[in-house]
Amino acid sequence: MSSPITLEAMHILDAIERRGSFSSAAEELRRAPSSLSYQIQKLEQELDIIIFDRSGHKAELTPAGRLLLEKGRLILAATDEMVREANSIANGWELDLTIAFDGVIPINHFFRWWINSLTRVKQGSNCKKRSWRVAGKH
Repeated sequence: MSSPITLEAMHILDAIERRGSFSSAAEELRRAPSSLSYQIQKLEQELDIIIFDRSGHKAELTPAGRLLLEKGRLILAATDEMVREANSIANGWELDLTIAFDGVIPINHFFRWWINSLTRVKQGSNCKKRSWRVAGKH
């Protein structure tokens, strides 16, 4: 089953809510306001829900629209993270790195650098020689 919800629709919904209006969101996305209205109306029809209450001066999210926005933002964030991690791997970075050391090694400089990287680091002091040999490292 194919979902009518696209990343583009989630970006539009996010921009409308952040900017407060269809016209401001359209300006941010460099699109005509009518194209945003069309996309949202199409999504409302396909999902059979009302995303925005348009009865007032300003389009307000309905509870269903708020749920779509909140879950959609999680999807957008996960998509951004996926792309960043894929780019990191493509550029030679490892996502998992295990470093075994004892407390005598000054590792503070590494951790200051690492804190902003996508690499997940596991710190430990119990390094088993056998595990390195199995992996082909001596």
